[in-house]
Order: sequence, then structure tokens, then C-alpha cells
Amino acid sequence: MPDEVLVCRDDRLRQNDAGVYARLICDLVAERKPEAILYGATPFGRELAPGVAVRLRTGLTADCTVLEMDPETGLLQQTRPAFGGNLMATIVCPNHRPQMATVRPGIFPAPAPREAGEPNVTDVLLDAAVYGRVHVLSREKAGEAASITDAEALVVVG
Repeated sequence: MPDEVLVCRDDRLRQNDAGVYARLICDLVAERKPEAILYGATPFGRELAPGVAVRLRTGLTADCTVLEMDPETGLLQQTRPAFGGNLMATIVCPNHRPQMATVRPGIFPAPAPREAGEPNVTDVLLDAAVYGRVHVLSREKAGEAASITDAEALVVVG
């Protein structure tokens, strides 16, 4: 169980807008000065983490399969497959903070529950000046058999 949980309840976080989330994370980093940040190597985590790393001018190791703390230096050792999986590379970020990595889902066992009380829950606020670049005006659910091959028009953005 964590010692503290940060909660931000804000309608601007309803969309997975990496820019909005990055601003929140960067503001929290400036305030709290963490040593390391871990992200899930999910599609959104892979979009969010690099944007945060650039804003914070720190490193990022993608798709880690092993994480260890070096007891002598306190550095996060981030291990990931390299060269098509034929070699494992261990990466450290000695000169910049926070140390950051995306971690592949399902590679770590769930930790055993700790005998501890409830964590402190701290509400945090998203800066009022932060707005997403995309505004969703409406959503429509596609039919069960919908296929892009049946569409009259196809709009692709990338």
C-alpha cells in the first residue's frame, strides 16, 4: 500500500490528452522533486512519457522488463531488450531527475499487501490555464458490424 495517493479530479482529464496530463505531471515534479517516475508501457503511457521527459529535460527508458535500485549510487537501473531482443541493455540516468521509464504490463508480480493503515489522500489541482488541444464535441458508437471498408468517407490524421 502506498504512503500517499495524489488525486486530481478535473473534467479536463476525462480525455487521454497527453499535453494536459504532461502539464499536471510536470507541475507535480516541480513541487515534489521525485527521484523516479514509472509509466505503464500502454499506448497512452508511450505517448505521455516522452512528452514529460522532453519538458523536464531528463531521460526516458522505454519498455523496461527489469527495474532495480543500485544500493551504492541510488540510481534506478532500467533494463530493456535491445537489438531485436537478442541483448539486454541496462540504462541509468545519473545526471538528470527524475529518472523515468515505461514498464511493460504484466512483467512484475503484484506485491504482497503491507500491514499498514490507509494512505494519506492528497487532492491536487490542475492549473486553470491548462487546456487540451482537442475538444470532443460529440461521440457516436459505431454499429456492431461497422467496418472502415463500408465507410463512405474515411478521415485519417497522424
